[in-house]
Amino acid sequence: MRNVFSLVVGVSFALVLCSCVTVPTKQAEGNFEISVSPLADGEKPLYPSVYVDKKFIGHATAHKPILYLRRGRHTVRVELEGYETWEKTIVLLGEPSQQVLHVQLKKLPANHANSAN
Repeated sequence: MRNVFSLVVGVSFALVLCSCVTVPTKQAEGNFEISVSPLADGEKPLYPSVYVDKKFIGHATAHKPILYLRRGRHTVRVELEGYETWEKTIVLLGEPSQQVLHVQLKKLPANHANSAN
């Protein structure tokens, strides 16, 4: 069941991204891969939200598809309740370059997370 859920999340992630990114030529696109941790809190899975240029593209999972984005500047943001928001501007150079981001989310102090509610 977990594998089916991961597959559905991964395919949904790719479909959402494909619907918002269309590129006419290979030279105008760049490869982008994001790896986010943590993806679990003990036995409980975590699903950080990933945004590219302020558009929600899906939840991070262990299955990291290679995404194709237009060459140039993009702002990547990762959010997860109880963790600091992570954000970075990247520059994609186009084919055959590949930008790989390794995001390590930092847990907020317990008193900070409770005061937000």
